Amino acid sequence: MISNIKNLLNHIEEAPFIYRGNFIPKAFNPYIKTLERIGKYKDAEGKELDILIVKLKKETSLY
Repeated sequence: MISNIKNLLNHIEEAPFIYRGNFIPKAFNPYIKTLERIGKYKDAEGKELDILIVKLKKETSLY
């Protein structure tokens, strides 16, 4: 999966980190079990983006 993201984006900085519990914003806490950051991307204008793997608490969390 990471190799697909690397092919899509020019350059990513691998910066893994797992967010649990209090690190997940309260608005999303009922739906998200964990957020795993696998890397960061910065575009030519300097805008930054975290690349995440999101594990949901339930299958129906997307509805």
